[in-house]
Formats: sequence, C-alpha cells, structure tokens
Amino acid sequence: MGMRHLGLGLLCLAVVGCTGSTQDAVSTSTVTPPGPTTTVATTTTTVEATSTTEPDASLAVTYRAGRLAGSWLFHAELFRYYPDNDPFPHLVVLVDKPLVADGSSIFGEELTPGTYELRSFLRPCSDQECRQPGQPALGCATSLSVASAATVRATIVADGENPCVIEADGAAVNAPVLSMDLTLEQPGGPGCEPESPRAEYFSETIATSTGSMVGWGIIFGPRPIPVGLQTKMVFRLSGEGDGFSAVATHEDGTQIEPDWGPNDHGFDGSNYGRPGHEWGYAFTFPQAGCWNITLSQGDETVETWFQVRDP
Repeated sequence: MGMRHLGLGLLCLAVVGCTGSTQDAVSTSTVTPPGPTTTVATTTTTVEATSTTEPDASLAVTYRAGRLAGSWLFHAELFRYYPDNDPFPHLVVLVDKPLVADGSSIFGEELTPGTYELRSFLRPCSDQECRQPGQPALGCATSLSVASAATVRATIVADGENPCVIEADGAAVNAPVLSMDLTLEQPGGPGCEPESPRAEYFSETIATSTGSMVGWGIIFGPRPIPVGLQTKMVFRLSGEGDGFSAVATHEDGTQIEPDWGPNDHGFDGSNYGRPGHEWGYAFTFPQAGCWNITLSQGDETVETWFQVRDP
C-alpha cells in the first residue's frame, strides 16, 4: 500500500465547493519530486521513491516501548514535502512490523535536506503472528526539518504515561500537517455507542478495523449529518484487494446504496495525505438515527457509525 502525492488544494478538504466536479471535490495533482532514490523493504511492504540527486543527510528511527503489555504491530510512515512550504508529501518509507523489544530499530534512511513528516501508530495483536491486528492506537506524528549533512536520530516512545511521543535529535521539530490524534480515541461501535471519532480539522474520521486493513476518511458535511443532505465521503483504505463497495445500514435494518460512486481516485490522485487506495462516494440519508457504513475492498472491511439528525 502507499500514497504518492498530496496536492496543493489541502484547504479544499474542509468544504464541498472546491475546484473540480461535485463528485470529486478533493482536487488532484501530479508532482514529480526531486527526491532520493531509495527502496525500503519491510515485512510486508516495499516503497520506492524517485531521485535526481545524491543524499547528504541521514535519519535513523528507533522505538522504545516502556511498560506496554502484550504483542503489538508497529506502523510508521515517513513523508517528504516538495517544496518545503507546500503540501505535496511524497511517501518515502512505509513500515509494518511486529514490535519485538524496547529500542527496536525501525528503519535508517539517507535523505536530501528538506521537510519530512514522521507518523506512527500501534495495533494490538491477539496472537504471536499478529494475523488479525486490532484497532490502530497510540498514534503520533511530527514534522522534521532536516538540514544539509545532518545526522537525525528519532525515537518513537510509548508507555502507560506517554501514549506516543516522537523525540528527535539533529532536526528541527514542528507540528505535523495531519496528526494521529484519532488513534487515541475509542473506535466507533454498533448503535453509535460511540460514534466513530471525527476530528475538527478536515472533519477527518478513522474507521473501526478488526483485520489488516485500516481506513481514514473525510466527511464533507456537518456533525450530526442532517436527513436529506447529500454528504460526500472520501476514504483511503490500506488493503491490497481489488474492487470497493459501500453500503449504509440504519439501526432498524434499512439499507441504502450511495447516490453516486464509488469513484476510484487511485493511490496518488488526490490531496488527502493518508496512505492507501482512495475512493469517493456520497449518501443521502432518508431518516434520523444511527447509521453504519460498511466499506469493503477485496476480502476485507472496515466500518463507521454516525448519527443522522432531523433537518
């Protein structure tokens, strides 16, 4: 899985009236970044980035896991911005691996100077092989300004007192474009007890996941969503399967299909900076109450729960 570019129109995510068609309000962009050539292999994923220059800085990332009990699957992403002051992140590294010991080395990279964003979260495992990881949790992110010839050492820390903190030496640390705060909230559940967590910034949500696939999304509408308002949704799913479907089910069993979509945005066709394959669609909910939206890609599913109110 992977995400290649985050387009210039980030501010368009918060409203429906952005440049482009009604069904594709997330703007698209094609960018060829002048980044380093690197191939990173993890237990599950290989990511490639293009290059025209030689690297002259380095980044080493380790993990320290305080008093965490049980088995966990560790996830990390490193993005690069081109140029430093524009929102065009290019995925440089993607890692999914079992967290085996405190001080685990996550990855080491040679980098060109610039602005990077490091994101991380954990998923609890019910067995040693972590075949069915639980909901993403303990997430955090930070922006790193890497200078020429810098040697940067970053440590991602999680324990009972600090759910997730990124410590960095050798780089300026700034606020990230997209935080991982939703990974600290309780996931949505049946009957909207609770609703799926939804951030103020971009009205972003994270789906409830019980398999290997993770879903991040943006809801283009108020909260709660009113009856009769066509509400656009854009989701990125980390699964590898082909095909996508979305169905909404009311708490009384009523089911509806999307008004339009799903529109296939691919991996690199939009300005939404989460990894995975992106899909766009819209629902108009006919009655108030709790609605479940089940998203399927290949053989895997994720779910969201939202309250719909009378207009």
